[in-house]
Amino acid sequence: MRSILYWLSSTAIAVLSMKAVAGTNDQETATVLGQLIAHPSEVVETSRVILLGIGIMAVAYTYRCAWLNRRPD
Repeated sequence: MRSILYWLSSTAIAVLSMKAVAGTNDQETATVLGQLIAHPSEVVETSRVILLGIGIMAVAYTYRCAWLNRRPD
């Protein structure tokens, strides 16, 4: 149960951070391909947002592995 809550909270933090960085509201739901065609200059920002989410999840994974592998003294 703790593992599920950990991953749900990590995912929620990543999604909230990605929305905050993107600055989009719920009405703007264009896909990356749609943004590439309509506004080529905005793809870089979308890539940054995606990389932020991936980075947060990578840190969460690394922290979880380190926590599970620690040796009690």
